[in-house]
Amino acid sequence: MREPEIPRELCVPEAAGRCRQCDDLEQVFRTNLFGVLVIEPDGRFAYVNDAAVDLLQCSRELFVNSRYHDQNWDIADINGHSVPCEDQPFAKVMATGQPVRGAEYAIALADGPRRYLRVNAAPIRGPNDAIERVVIALEDISESFHARRHLEQVYEWFRLAQEATRFGLWQWDVDRDRGQWDVVSWQLLGHDGDQASTVLTYEDWLQLIHPDDREAASHEFRVQLQSGDSLSQELRYRRADGRWQWIQHRGKVVSRTPEGQPLMIAGTHTDVQQLKEAEERLRQIAESIEEVVWLRTSDALLYVNRAYERIWGRSRELLYADPSGYLEGVHPDDRRRVETAFARAQQTPVAFDETYRIVRPDGTIRWVRARSYPVDHEQGRTVGTIVDITDAKKAQDILERRATIDPLTGLWNRSQFDIKFRDALDRCRRYHSPASLILLDIDHFKRVNDTFGHDVGDAVLREIARRLGAILRSPDALARWGGEEFVALLPETNIEHAAGIAQRLRECVCSRDVETVGRITASLGVTALRPDDPTTRAVLRRADSALYRAKAAGRNQVVTIYA
Repeated sequence: MREPEIPRELCVPEAAGRCRQCDDLEQVFRTNLFGVLVIEPDGRFAYVNDAAVDLLQCSRELFVNSRYHDQNWDIADINGHSVPCEDQPFAKVMATGQPVRGAEYAIALADGPRRYLRVNAAPIRGPNDAIERVVIALEDISESFHARRHLEQVYEWFRLAQEATRFGLWQWDVDRDRGQWDVVSWQLLGHDGDQASTVLTYEDWLQLIHPDDREAASHEFRVQLQSGDSLSQELRYRRADGRWQWIQHRGKVVSRTPEGQPLMIAGTHTDVQQLKEAEERLRQIAESIEEVVWLRTSDALLYVNRAYERIWGRSRELLYADPSGYLEGVHPDDRRRVETAFARAQQTPVAFDETYRIVRPDGTIRWVRARSYPVDHEQGRTVGTIVDITDAKKAQDILERRATIDPLTGLWNRSQFDIKFRDALDRCRRYHSPASLILLDIDHFKRVNDTFGHDVGDAVLREIARRLGAILRSPDALARWGGEEFVALLPETNIEHAAGIAQRLRECVCSRDVETVGRITASLGVTALRPDDPTTRAVLRRADSALYRAKAAGRNQVVTIYA
């Protein structure tokens, strides 16, 4: 009888003559997802299917005329400990004659990461019961191994977290109207944990709760879960020693009927006694500080201290009744901005930080800075402070004014004028926008100081500044340039129009006597900004040259220079 022909892709070619049973295995092993190795007693490979080649990431040539012990496989147990050759499945089967079932190994492959395999090995015996071959089946369990290890790690993390934070677990069977607490839940209330398996009825649960909290607890449990998926309460529970302890009681519906009714609820217990005591201490501190302190959820004001009444001038009781009432005190020009920012902070876990004005019932205006921060994203809780910064705001305004305004005349100072001057020259270069410059100097001003004193001289400067400001338009920039000199920048104004404005300025200076001093005159130089001006200094030189000519011509003159 002719020996069966063994497909080349399944057998080691040189061993084909020795694989007499392969014709029975061919159809099974050819399509099998498991790797299959058939090994002779001396360790030679008699049969290797494609799945085994793929699992071990070896070329088929590696198995030709080679022995199992010749392979340099890095084999370890599932925990990474190296497994010597004599403890591997093939050697065990040969040594004991017994099959190896479900052994798990890690093998380091050429591409680096380990592959995890489940191995079954069994002897094939001949007529005299001698082992003729060993069949080894390989199953890739890498994915399930990593998933199992991940679950083990997650469980360990959860165990450590529960041990560290001391949160208890509970579940409630809605259909049977009873639940069960784990050992930690009982330990939180001072019990030794023997009640961990105790089944609680609804009445048993209510009896553990402080009488003043039972109605709220019952309403939340019976009513709210019908429309929502979760609950969260802070309740006082009776301890084993009879004292009351604050416990945060959270739950979530984990299954419902097809009609949407809750079937099973699971949740946690957390000891918040110290937190409650800290809140009470903070409440006492908050009542004694000057800043407004408040705590609220998305739809209710939980607390605001007495400083609100002092700053807002309104009752706390009215605010508790209508938390949106605080907006009535916000200045109308700031109200929409504040309302929008506060609504955004309530809807998303972001900080709120706004500076705005409030109007007290007596009409006085105060500046405040309000800030809030999320403290419990799930409940939408926020804590906030409001500080009266009216005095600081006034001081800031004074500093800003000093940085930009000439303190004597109230006009722009030289540094602020320079900023506007550079902007105007940039526009002239880029868009060829017309602009002109007028430089004004009070004639014989030194005589005023020498004759009447510097106080009178300062009064003259203030009066001239007032007269000039009355002539110029709001877009024009008027500044005290230094001493008795003034400068005016006229945007969107050509030199001809600027010359006319300069004449009006000259006339307004000398049109009426100045108190104590009498008649005052001024000389003016006019020029225009040009796109080819390299700097503002070039424009000023032309204006200064025009002013010099006006003085040389007898003063009380307007001279215009364009080029």
